[in-house]
Amino acid sequence: MGNSSRKNAQSWPYTRHKDFEEKLRTSNASWFAERGFSINNRMPYLLEHWEDWPKNIILPEVAQFIQAEQKRRNEAGERFPLHKYIHHGLSSQAMLFNLIGPFVVSRNLIPFILAFTARGIDWPQQNVVPIFEVENPKIFNEDTGQPTSIDLEIKSYDNTRSLFIEAKLVEREFGGCSVFQGGDCDGHNPSKNFNYCYLHYIGRLYWILLEKYGFLSGLAGTSPICPLALYYQFFRELIFAIESGGDFVLLYDERNPSFYPDGLSGDRGLMPFLTTFVPDELRKRIHSINIQQMVDIFRHHHELTWLTEFEKKYALESRELMVNNRKISYSGGAKMNRVKFIGTYITRGMVLKALDDFDKKYPNTNNYDNWLEKCNYKYELIEKGKRYPPKHILSEVRKITTDNFGGGNQTNQVFKALGFEIRKKHGA
Repeated sequence: MGNSSRKNAQSWPYTRHKDFEEKLRTSNASWFAERGFSINNRMPYLLEHWEDWPKNIILPEVAQFIQAEQKRRNEAGERFPLHKYIHHGLSSQAMLFNLIGPFVVSRNLIPFILAFTARGIDWPQQNVVPIFEVENPKIFNEDTGQPTSIDLEIKSYDNTRSLFIEAKLVEREFGGCSVFQGGDCDGHNPSKNFNYCYLHYIGRLYWILLEKYGFLSGLAGTSPICPLALYYQFFRELIFAIESGGDFVLLYDERNPSFYPDGLSGDRGLMPFLTTFVPDELRKRIHSINIQQMVDIFRHHHELTWLTEFEKKYALESRELMVNNRKISYSGGAKMNRVKFIGTYITRGMVLKALDDFDKKYPNTNNYDNWLEKCNYKYELIEKGKRYPPKHILSEVRKITTDNFGGGNQTNQVFKALGFEIRKKHGA
């Protein structure tokens, strides 16, 4: 008889979203408590009143900048929408203000630029101006209601190219269509007759622009289910960026299992899935970077004194292991989401895929190099009662030969950090 569902659930290789969110709730509740802020009686990670949102911002000068910018735009007849829950410790808008706001206020974008270029995201060549909460109702003819907005635009002075950045912290998805959610649409794809879509019928240009950029020649056009029904926000924001002559960038938390549970090189998660709906020639205009990658770069800039508070508020404690004089960096609890090994992050999901590939290639584990019988193989990785040669598995995950790294402790610490069982091989 197989394992119970409860036991199987414990071996699920990905972080459960509720666990990730609970960690952030705890860290933000502690951060508010340390400062003596008034909080919601039931939710200690939520400030008592919406008007208290500046207390959710680490640097007072950043909060003051946001208030001044909001006032300036209001006086100019423009919008600067602050989110309904910006006073929530887990607000993605507040997180973005905390992570990027200090660079905007100081007018020193160098660490910000270095973080993006390290991810291979081309920074606009000309001088740029960062703009929070960008809207342009004309793009989609959004003459009523709340227009499409982007959290942050890195705008070049000559208007030739911009980066449009959408921040996600604990969000589980890109928002869906309110017409579908309101029960006024059955979710049928209107790609063959746009007038089946209420939003098109009243004059919105979403389907016109999807057609213009070739989306309807692929899955977005052939799927029986309307892609906007569940992923309305993604397509609106991507088209917004493209129509504005820029690129779309997702800024997310790597611990959030919704977007890239196997890491940026993996094929699971919302972003790899949604990218399949995008024409090939436009995929190069979609980028992703996680908060941890940015913080890794920022740590090299000791003048960023606020960074320690950011790490504390968002539970970004980091640890390091020294193994055979090599440094293995990782973050999190006893079972990590990922481990950095020889310059590349490795996830549990990547290891499990390598184990599955090994099973297919070697139904009898000893068929690989008769490793169970050789004394130079001293350790074994155990997963669901099966035995695997650790160094070989790590080489398959990392896509390098075993000559490039040491076995024993150096290899074993990677698997242990990811929650795998390593034991000494019998007779070794």
